[in-house]
Order: sequence, then C-alpha cells, then structure tokens
Amino acid sequence: MEEEHDRVQQFLSSDGGDSSMTGEQSAASVFGLIAKDSTERRHRSGLNGGLQGRSLKGGATMNIKRVLQRNMNVNWADTTRNSLLFLFFGYFG
Repeated sequence: MEEEHDRVQQFLSSDGGDSSMTGEQSAASVFGLIAKDSTERRHRSGLNGGLQGRSLKGGATMNIKRVLQRNMNVNWADTTRNSLLFLFFGYFG
C-alpha cells in the first residue's frame, strides 16, 4: 500500500510520466485504471492494436470466441462447467 502511495506521489510531483501516452492515459495507468499488462502490450505492439502479422485460424466461431474473450474476458472453462452444472441441477434438482 505504501509503495503504491509513493508511486502515485512521485507521479504527481513529476511532469506527468511517460511521454508516449497522453496525460489522461498516463494518469489512468498510474492510478490503477489501466492494467499494467495492457500498457506493456500496447507499447510492444507499437500502439497499433497488435493486429499486424497475426494469422487467425479457426473460422468464424473461433473468431467470435476470440473477440468475446478479448473484449469481455470470458473464461470458457468455468463458463461451460457452470452452465452444465446449472442444467444438471435444474433438471434433477
């Protein structure tokens, strides 16, 4: 907790942090509104969304699953398990 406080205080006392992001984006990442992994991924991909050079395979259903998992963070294993348990206990319970 104290480390986070020190990090935020250091950001507030400095000129605004990283020059590759706008002030609002860098403030959001410092205050914990943007996950650290997503900012690192954005910098590695060159801020273009990371779509260049990626070959997508699997057809339309796989593409839909990828889009859902990227946008809504769906955990397919738990979702399938919970829906099957719901159906089982709904029928026999």
